[in-house]
Amino acid sequence: MDFLWYWSFSADYKTIEVRHVVDEAEEKLKVNHKIILQELKEMQQEEIIKLLYENDISHDSPYTRIELTSKFFKTIKPKL
Repeated sequence: MDFLWYWSFSADYKTIEVRHVVDEAEEKLKVNHKIILQELKEMQQEEIIKLLYENDISHDSPYTRIELTSKFFKTIKPKL
């Protein structure tokens, strides 16, 4: 998910809301939101990101936040 990398450069973004990632990918990459959510869950299983659920862990919400882990920065390389 290349667009996560660009967010990582901003000090303002310690975490990112899922809705921003989904909107960006749908608009710029023309990727269905279900595919994006599945990929985010796989990235969490690999400990590349951490999904910070507000309440119920089984409930997907557009307001769930994504925390970028140190493994993210070691794994994901920017396409500059």
